[in-house]
Amino acid sequence: MHMRMKDILILKTPEEVQSTIYEINALERFAYSELSTLEENILGTEGQKKASEAIRLMDEWRPVNARILECVKDLDFDTAAELTRQESAIHLLRLEAIMTELNTYARNSATGFIMESKRLYRRAEELTVFLGILWILLSMLIVLFTIKRARSTETQLANEKERPLILSGSRPAGWSSLSRM
Repeated sequence: MHMRMKDILILKTPEEVQSTIYEINALERFAYSELSTLEENILGTEGQKKASEAIRLMDEWRPVNARILECVKDLDFDTAAELTRQESAIHLLRLEAIMTELNTYARNSATGFIMESKRLYRRAEELTVFLGILWILLSMLIVLFTIKRARSTETQLANEKERPLILSGSRPAGWSSLSRM
């Protein structure tokens, strides 16, 4: 915006001036929109204070900008140039400083989020590996138990085959006449 404000001082035709004023107003609306979004979405009280400060500085710059544009419309380019070099430049330097602080704050916050995300990802990987190993060990334990149980049953059946059949005589209660002992 500031560059366009400087450009307006060297334009020759009213059409160019009007076009540049329109562009400056559009850039100003865009800046307010971005700052409003930033103020609503930035995390932390420090970030919200910096965003509010940036909006306040934009609000303070707006009347200076309006005076410069009035001077240009009145063809008072000397006053417009002086306002641009002095008041507007000072406001924009302060605005630039707070925007740099906001940028630094946002970068530091993002770095913190990234580090926390990486830490959580590593923890999830460790937990996944642990659960995978636990699953494998549990599966092996079940397989070993099943094999042991099958062998035990197989041995019992083999032992029962070797016993003679009791066809008659005394036998335990509940046994059929064809049972093995």
